[in-house]
Amino acid sequence: MKNMHIKIKGKNSFILYSLVLCLLLFSGSGIQVIFPRASSYLLIFVTGLLLLRLLFGRLKNNIVVPICFVFFIMMSMLLNLDFPKFDSYVVVACIIISAYVVVRIFPVKDLLHIYSNIIFLSALISIIGYIIVNSENSIPFEKVYISDNQLYKYHTVYFYNWIEGLPERNCGFFWEPGIFASHLILVMQY
Repeated sequence: MKNMHIKIKGKNSFILYSLVLCLLLFSGSGIQVIFPRASSYLLIFVTGLLLLRLLFGRLKNNIVVPICFVFFIMMSMLLNLDFPKFDSYVVVACIIISAYVVVRIFPVKDLLHIYSNIIFLSALISIIGYIIVNSENSIPFEKVYISDNQLYKYHTVYFYNWIEGLPERNCGFFWEPGIFASHLILVMQY
């Protein structure tokens, strides 16, 4: 099988940064909670474009791996009779397929470099947000308040999230601090 990696220059660099950021935003960010329908439709659209790129490329045989993951995800939904959350299963399936296609099309070295740049920028933004929130000052620009239960109110400025009552938990642009910490650990290993 021939290697069909795309060289990263100019427009391809912008596309790859956009794809990596898109995958990160759909993998546990507050954007999914703030705009669940719009973000789901955008993810499905991006996945469709990536699948078209994959299917019209030379990697037709390699689509088996994500298809198996999607099959098992859908089977788990059937086994658990979890039909009301069908859209959540579709989003997870799209994330798996999109990530797989991006890794198959672009060189892993370039992906890791771009991923680490995005997480580094996110860490800088989160440090600034963390200092502002924990110094009893208010964030000087518009924010969105979301409460998923009666215990905590979640706040976001799109690229920085925090939990009212637990401001010491630095979430970065992710919905939970554990997700952010996992990405920071992965980047430190690169």
